[in-house]
Amino acid sequence: MPNSPKKHLSERDLLKIELPELRYQVDMKLFDHGQDLSAELLKLSLAGIAVVGVLLPLLPKSVSFPGAGDGTFKLLFSSSVIAFAISTSTALFQRFFASSAMFHHVKAMKIAFHDDPSLNEAIDGEIDTRLKKFTLAHSLLKATAILLATGAALLGGAFIRLMFIL
Repeated sequence: MPNSPKKHLSERDLLKIELPELRYQVDMKLFDHGQDLSAELLKLSLAGIAVVGVLLPLLPKSVSFPGAGDGTFKLLFSSSVIAFAISTSTALFQRFFASSAMFHHVKAMKIAFHDDPSLNEAIDGEIDTRLKKFTLAHSLLKATAILLATGAALLGGAFIRLMFIL
């Protein structure tokens, strides 16, 4: 059927479409800024774990041995490590989903640039996928920041508690 509507372009056809840089330049700058923020949160989360690792051997023996010391301190201290670790994980997931969303964004732009009305369904599908992934990436970025702040607060609380038991 020579006049049947196209449902999609092949990957080979998409590779042949060259988008003018002005069409996606702003999008890429926004994406890069988001990835930079995610990278900083990731570094801070890893630094939080490193701080705990450096401080752990420096704790007084009366606090750091199993069964010794204050349970509240140990709970706060270990919870901070968990919060930093989950923050690290969410930062990595955020980067993955943001990159995937940008892939679908560029793919939608290339299909739209082809300017074929029979491809509107394919464009809508890419836009829907992009929106879901961007929304998830945004939620993960917020979760990363919240978990990082929580980890820092728990670590601070642990050391305040340590001051009262020494």
